[in-house]
Amino acid sequence: MKSFSALVVLLIAILASALAADNDDPFESTRFKCQKEYGFSDEELLAGEENLEPMKCFLFCFLKDLQIADDTGNFDPAVATMMLDDDIRDTAKSAIYKCHADYLTVSEPCQHSYEVVKCFKETLPEIYKMLGIFRPPQIMSQ
Repeated sequence: MKSFSALVVLLIAILASALAADNDDPFESTRFKCQKEYGFSDEELLAGEENLEPMKCFLFCFLKDLQIADDTGNFDPAVATMMLDDDIRDTAKSAIYKCHADYLTVSEPCQHSYEVVKCFKETLPEIYKMLGIFRPPQIMSQ
């Protein structure tokens, strides 16, 4: 499970690349798929942005659907970091590795997804908003 934090990095990288391509909501289909799979209403999904606890398996579904996580939640933080957009790579890299290291022992994929995303949210809330997990991504103000 040591590479689950890299999953978050890959997510950020994919999001940053998608945002650069002028796509307002590159993860709409993934979000919709996982929302339906776990039966969340639109309101519950939006509430999940602040209250991650009930969204554990949604988070795993989201990361897995984007091929950032495999079936067991494994990922590589180095690969994820290299996929990040240049302007956020240095800022996000330390948080990705920190969150990855903090939760290496969590082996259950849904719980691991939750812990890593929660850690990233607490460490870099501005970049967390750019991820677009629960709603279209929000661009950081320059």
